[in-house]
Amino acid sequence: MDTLSASATKELVEASHVQYHALLKKMAPSRFHSWDWASDEFKEGAEWIRNHPHEIHTGLYLSDTPNKEVWRITIPDNHGGGEVVIKIYTEPTLSWFSVGKRSIAVQEILNYAAMEGLGIPVAKPLSCGEVRRLGRLKSSYIVTRFINNSIDGSALMPTGYLTEDKVLKMAFCRKALEIIARAHVCGFVHSAFHPHKILMDKDDPCNSQLTLIDITKGGFNKALSMRAAIAIDLATFFIDLRLDAAEIEDLCDHYLQFNTTCGFTPESLWEAIISVDFPSINA
Repeated sequence: MDTLSASATKELVEASHVQYHALLKKMAPSRFHSWDWASDEFKEGAEWIRNHPHEIHTGLYLSDTPNKEVWRITIPDNHGGGEVVIKIYTEPTLSWFSVGKRSIAVQEILNYAAMEGLGIPVAKPLSCGEVRRLGRLKSSYIVTRFINNSIDGSALMPTGYLTEDKVLKMAFCRKALEIIARAHVCGFVHSAFHPHKILMDKDDPCNSQLTLIDITKGGFNKALSMRAAIAIDLATFFIDLRLDAAEIEDLCDHYLQFNTTCGFTPESLWEAIISVDFPSINA
């Protein structure tokens, strides 16, 4: 990605906010009763899922995170066809704090719109909805298009099958940091830029475009300074890959080529990253 000028950054941020609010208006999420939304291209597929909820559990189970199920399912051809990923979030049974609360699914789909407005490749959202009882949030879901022939950055982590490919690992890191730098320049932070949430092409990982998935924790930073947020985002990314000091210092220098206004030098950025309290980083 190119380094952004001040004017280009302003235009991207404006485009991001426009896309965010346009999607919010289309979905018109209620905070008090159940609702569903689907993009025009996925209306038939969304209707099929609503009418055949049992079919979700015949798909491929992708995640066992508490209070979250992730399934890969195939939509019948006569309902639009194709493979999709559906995430289903459940709320604690006795939690009345969820009355009027915006769900994780809504946060995520709006973050996809915001990131897309910044020119950052993300999973394509297709549908979203919430189930409420007396205003209390019971569950929510988001459907995205499955990205075929892709692998995520966990393949480069210590237990991954590509972990010994140092060239690929550094190429992946540089591309990921260019994306993260663009988000930071525009004021967007995540606190969960984990490699396993970044996809690359399975057949040509060195030259492929990276795609972000699972960005529920993201948002435009309202703090007076971005410095702490930048350090947390980069530390979160680096720690999973178990990079050595020389590699991280090299990548800090690369990051700063794409975020020239953050106030860090390679040395001060390194110091900020190693000062992050890793146990406090949320997954």
